[in-house]
Amino acid sequence: MLPFIQNLARQLRHAPVLRRAERLWSLLRPAYHRLLDPFGRGVPQELAGRRIHLPAPLLGTNPDWSSYEVKPLTELARWLDAQTGPALLLDIGCSFGVISSFALQIHPSVQVIAFDSDAMSLRAMEGVVPRPTHSRLRRIRGLLGDEHRSGFTLDQAEAATLAALPTIPARDAINLSKFICFDENSAELVPQHLE
Repeated sequence: MLPFIQNLARQLRHAPVLRRAERLWSLLRPAYHRLLDPFGRGVPQELAGRRIHLPAPLLGTNPDWSSYEVKPLTELARWLDAQTGPALLLDIGCSFGVISSFALQIHPSVQVIAFDSDAMSLRAMEGVVPRPTHSRLRRIRGLLGDEHRSGFTLDQAEAATLAALPTIPARDAINLSKFICFDENSAELVPQHLE
C-alpha cells in the first residue's frame, strides 16, 4: 500500500497545475512530505545499486536520485565493502550530506568527517543522515587549504561548527543550503584548516 501512496503523491506533485502554482504547492508541501514518508524514516531510494533512505524534503531538490554520482558511489560502496573493521571517510565539500548518508547507511562502522563551508548545509545534514547514525558523523565548517589558519584541533573545529549552525529545523535547511567558493571574502568568514 505504501508504494502506491508514494507514487500517487509523486504524480500529484508533478502534475502541471502544481508545477506552476508555487503558492498552492507551499500549502500542500507538508502533506506531500507526510505521504512520501509517513513514518519519518526517509523515503527508500536506490543509489549505486544500494537501497538507502533519504528525507522527503530532499526529494524536492531532486525527485530521482538513482542517477546521482553513480560511479563515485559505486566505487565508495566497493571500498566500504572491502573494509572488515572500522573505516574513516572524509567527505570534503559534503553539501547537505548525500554521500555521507549513503556511506553511513551501507557500512555499519564507518566514521565520517564531513567538511563544508556552508553552515546551512551542515545543519541540513542532520535531516539527511539518519538519526541512528549521527554518532558516527562529525561535521566541520571550513575550507581546506595549504595553510592552517584556524588553529583548531578536530574537536575544537567540530565544537565551533556546532555552535555556529543555524537554529532552524534541519529538514527546512535542505532547501536553503548553498555552495560557497573560496575567495578573499570567504577566507575571512569561513575557517581554514590544513589540507
